[in-house]
Amino acid sequence: MEHSLFGMNREELAAQMPGQPAFRAKQLFEYLYHRREERPETLEDCTVLPASLRGGFELPLYSTRIDCIQRDSEGSVKYRIILNSGEPVEAVVLVDGKGRRTACLSSQAGCRMGCRFCRTAGLGFTRNLTVGEILEQLKWIESDSGPVSNIVFMGMGEPLDNLENLLSAVSILTDEKGFGLGRRRITVSTCGLAEAILQLAEAQTGIRLAVSLNSALPEQRQEIMPVERKYPLDQLKESLIRYQESCGGKRITLEYVMLADTNISDRHAQALIRFARGLKVLINLIPLNGSEDLPYRVPAEKACARFESLLTRAGLNVTRRLSKGGEIRGACGQLAAGKKQQKSD
Repeated sequence: MEHSLFGMNREELAAQMPGQPAFRAKQLFEYLYHRREERPETLEDCTVLPASLRGGFELPLYSTRIDCIQRDSEGSVKYRIILNSGEPVEAVVLVDGKGRRTACLSSQAGCRMGCRFCRTAGLGFTRNLTVGEILEQLKWIESDSGPVSNIVFMGMGEPLDNLENLLSAVSILTDEKGFGLGRRRITVSTCGLAEAILQLAEAQTGIRLAVSLNSALPEQRQEIMPVERKYPLDQLKESLIRYQESCGGKRITLEYVMLADTNISDRHAQALIRFARGLKVLINLIPLNGSEDLPYRVPAEKACARFESLLTRAGLNVTRRLSKGGEIRGACGQLAAGKKQQKSD
């Protein structure tokens, strides 16, 4: 697997320039990441380095390329990016009512978690993305759409299944001389890898955590999300309690995809209320983004409203997410880069 200079920290960049003074690596680090609107397209554009040095690197500046861009009427943009090894991944920019851009980044090519409401699961798992492949998604996004204000690791793959590379990417994203993003502007979404949640807590990153729950009834969650077999709800909750303790009580988001006639009955609401006890959480309700290749249907508004009301009346902090990116299959659970799509600008 070929790596790229983009994605390296200061020490790794210095190792690519043996015999050069230490400040060269610092200069290149800042030039690659911090100048977000002036990032070089080629090594020849890296004017902070002497011309004689720009041609001396064994690795390329980038190892990925944009293959397809799709835009919708609400300002969402989906990028199909080809890795050096040939696999496609997708990244998305979503725009809110105030014009703020959120980048949804992928962490793996495919996914091994098997969640039945998610199109990415149907691709199977190919491999983890490198640090460079994670960060290059943001490079291509900002080159096309402009700087983003928030990042969510909620694209293709399970971020905590690629924890080492995720943490390295977050380190560069939050470095003052790197991307310079505030830690509270980065969210990692997991299907519930309890052991990795504890490791994330130990890393003390300060970033936000979201957990895809989708049912608080063990048997049904196992049917919807096979991860329940390895990390059952009681173990998941214990890891969330410990995570919250480690970060000073910072709120965790529980993501709940609402599936018609499946997980939004009164019984499901009561189970979710019980699970949330003892945790400081925001429950993010997400109506299913439908697709013909998924086994579930989009729920009726009346059923969604009742489910939301039951949670709210129990004193829980609840929000209903407005679906964005559906026109270009860039909404939650819709990323599946296995088929080439028509370019649309």
